Amino acid sequence: MSLTDVQTAHQDIKGSWSYDGKSVFFLRDDREGDERRLQVFQKNLESNLPATICDFALAEEDISPSDFYVSPHTPHFAYMASVGDEKYRVHVYNYSNQTKINEKRTHKGRQSFGGWTKSGFYFFEWADENGDSWKFHEFKFSKEVEDEEGDNVGYFPDLLGCIEETPIVFNRFAKFDNRIQWNNQSFTFLKESEKQGRLRDGTSNGKGGLLCIREWNQSDASEIVEFSLNNEGEMVEDIVVSSEEIKRFVNNSKNTDNLRGEIEGFFLSGKEIIIHINQDGVSQLYRYLLEDNTNSQINLGDIEEKIGAFWIEHISHDENHGILLTVSSFSASQHIWMLPPSDTETKRITEPAMTLELSVIESNEYTPTGMQYFEIIPKTSTNNMDTIIFFHGGPTVQTTNKWDRVISSFLSEGYRVIAPNPQGSIGRGARYAGLDDGEKRHTLIDNEVGPFVKQISNNSKSSNLFMYGGSYGGWLVLSLATSPWGEFVQAGASRNGIGDMITFFNKTSRWRREHRAMEYLGSTEGKTETEIRDLMKKISPFEKGCDDLTCTRLKLFVGTKDSRVPSDSSQIFVNKMNKSYPDVEMHPPFEYEGHKIKRLSNRIETMEKSCQLFKNSKSQS
Repeated sequence: MSLTDVQTAHQDIKGSWSYDGKSVFFLRDDREGDERRLQVFQKNLESNLPATICDFALAEEDISPSDFYVSPHTPHFAYMASVGDEKYRVHVYNYSNQTKINEKRTHKGRQSFGGWTKSGFYFFEWADENGDSWKFHEFKFSKEVEDEEGDNVGYFPDLLGCIEETPIVFNRFAKFDNRIQWNNQSFTFLKESEKQGRLRDGTSNGKGGLLCIREWNQSDASEIVEFSLNNEGEMVEDIVVSSEEIKRFVNNSKNTDNLRGEIEGFFLSGKEIIIHINQDGVSQLYRYLLEDNTNSQINLGDIEEKIGAFWIEHISHDENHGILLTVSSFSASQHIWMLPPSDTETKRITEPAMTLELSVIESNEYTPTGMQYFEIIPKTSTNNMDTIIFFHGGPTVQTTNKWDRVISSFLSEGYRVIAPNPQGSIGRGARYAGLDDGEKRHTLIDNEVGPFVKQISNNSKSSNLFMYGGSYGGWLVLSLATSPWGEFVQAGASRNGIGDMITFFNKTSRWRREHRAMEYLGSTEGKTETEIRDLMKKISPFEKGCDDLTCTRLKLFVGTKDSRVPSDSSQIFVNKMNKSYPDVEMHPPFEYEGHKIKRLSNRIETMEKSCQLFKNSKSQS
């Protein structure tokens, strides 16, 4: 098995019920070479025939579907797709008559899917070409037309759900700073002005109200809260599952006060709530009875027996037919299982296309800070093996126990992989996710990531040590390389990483800039332009001198259409460092690729060149 096999193998993702429960729809990689991309497949549960491609909804040339949505009310599905520039479009199809909806409409800019209604769907669209403002539209199938004008809902909007047929939109101003848009009025949902919070995963309570997850900045655990209208038409809230109750689902850290998990998602099923708990990056499901506030864990042992500890990437629920789970693990690629309503034996709907034999899968803690990290070792490795530290992007994401093509590619080549979740990652509660916000990020390398790298380097299991990271993870790679901690690493690869912070901010869209400033710089209120630039320089790898470069073998990969982290940010770093260190190289930018490298040949080339860099660095070390 090679990394090419890993990159080529298909994944089955976003498994979702049809509205009548007779079929399962999902996305699967299809076609050969660079024409290979995700397509919509349908599995008819009333027959034993394999899943078939929905050829009436083939992704258009040079685009690849990403997010996928299936209506619970009507025979429709939708997916988001772009040509690499992140200017996504919403594509909607009627699968009963195999036609595309609203095909003749002229797009006005980037779009985002909102949610289904019983008679259509909601979506967002840029109100201007810069994306500084978005508009909210409703499309009704009966009229084959949407509200052309739409409601202006600010920037970075998302649909939380509906309260008595009224859509509730919120804006993400920063990691933990949301605002609700309701009846065209913007207001904070926070009771205390000094507190910040985040809303996510809204769902109807079946009585005109709305349930969602709420997290308070600097709190240990989330809560499930219900929003509804009182007799005077005012929005009121009620806590359905408290943060203290959520704490009982997860374990505490051995070394700090941080939780070792959090609520990942939930849905209503009759008189109970099914809660998806993230426990150290492993999925667990619980039934929470609303009548007496008791809970019981759902037995998913059949899945664990087949693929080991696993991660649930997507859940689709149908009251009459059961729960669909899209799952994967470090040893098995994404596929779909079904849990019937009676909680009888789980059934595998599709098979994993790729499996790996692993000798070690462990979740550990870095004692000084309580940072959680995974250690994954393939059976082909020796006792004294070459190790790659994999840094995830985000930072508001988490490496979980799921199939990741990059990690799996390294494992297939015999490398031991260490995958840390530094402070600021999600998965351990809001307090942990805020530990690298703003100025705290300025000390992240020296206080946690750097010493951790040194510890891994000194471990008897490590022979040569390398590092790889994308986006935020790429910034970590370049920041380590320009710090004293880089001397412990033989070579590093960055994919779409931030090499120069000033270039990054100068080319960041206005609607995203404030969000990024809150993450990387902290509050800029009252600061002069010079002071703000000084903050950028403080955490910019480019601003370090060539004498500061301690990991001198680096390869940087970028896409020409990346609108999040412009390729210039990497190029300017390479131009400076390459003058003194010729092994700091920029791989020729991938045309038509955006922030993620999606085309098969480019993904393979990125992995092959990274592994080649590591092997060459090993021989020189």
